[in-house]
Amino acid sequence: MIFEREEVVRELFNKWENEVIFFTNLFGIPQDNFLPSRMIWPPFWLGWREEKPDLWEYYSGLHDKLISKELPFMVLLRFDKPLREEDVVCQKLNLKFVSREGLVYRREAIKTLLESLGRKLFNSICARLYNYEYDEKHNKLKLIFQPVEYFDTLHTNHYCDLLYKDWQSSTRDILAPGPSLAPLEKSECGNDLGVNLILELNDDFIVLQRRSPFVAVHPNKLSPSVSGTMDFVFSTPFEAIRSEAFSELGLLEIKDIQLVGLGRDLERAGKPEAFFIGKSSVDREALRKNSNQTQEYWEFSSKNPFEFIHKSDYERIMEIINTPSGPPSTRAALWLWLLNASKR
Repeated sequence: MIFEREEVVRELFNKWENEVIFFTNLFGIPQDNFLPSRMIWPPFWLGWREEKPDLWEYYSGLHDKLISKELPFMVLLRFDKPLREEDVVCQKLNLKFVSREGLVYRREAIKTLLESLGRKLFNSICARLYNYEYDEKHNKLKLIFQPVEYFDTLHTNHYCDLLYKDWQSSTRDILAPGPSLAPLEKSECGNDLGVNLILELNDDFIVLQRRSPFVAVHPNKLSPSVSGTMDFVFSTPFEAIRSEAFSELGLLEIKDIQLVGLGRDLERAGKPEAFFIGKSSVDREALRKNSNQTQEYWEFSSKNPFEFIHKSDYERIMEIINTPSGPPSTRAALWLWLLNASKR
């Protein structure tokens, strides 16, 4: 069974729903991954210990619409057209997320471990993505949030595979054993929404951050131009990414900012990530000067805090995208920027 075109996928859902359900159950694939707006990264499950079949053959011919083979560890919804702020509606729930009883000790143990390694930790009330609804026909997105403490995401998402001292199983084994992801509203992980931006400067370079050894997540790694967690106080992810851009880069304004994708990071037990692209009126030198005065400059490597890549340097961009050790959010952010760059 080889899917040749998007229409075949639609036909499967419209006429052969029972067969699709059998197929998805057989291979442990969430059914909504077969929607034409969905892609699966990768076609095999690198995120879990047991082997799963390589499904690339089932998606032949759908490279651009349904699946990308470039990146592992990311289930991604790519919007038909980039979304602007007026295309996104957010709803907040009053019910606070609470870690499963009996696992809170892991939260405290991981905090102690990270502090002993010299990592800087700051707790805050973040926006947990409880669910989302994408209206493909009108290209509109609804996001539903509830409050979650950042420290509750450390052991359920960021360090879900850690085996510490006498632990017999990882948090992933307990809360998200696979082979497929639980829907967001049924997930028992913290699932704070990450926000990521690839920024084009006015001299035609894009910028990536080099993270310092003191950050709790992905130390010493390349990250997007701007990245962080959406705090619950923000009304929309657009507000969150603008705030992060000011805190990290000292930028008061980002032009033509667009939301281009919403993903779940399999490496971190399905943690949701929002991906933006945007432009700035500053150049590389101005950016260096602005960022050196910001409150979150400590997050950058003290040596060569940025990597500037000319937007025509396809080989370097693809090298980062195809580096297995790179953070999935960085690789996905660049891949989505690349898909949309030619349209801007």
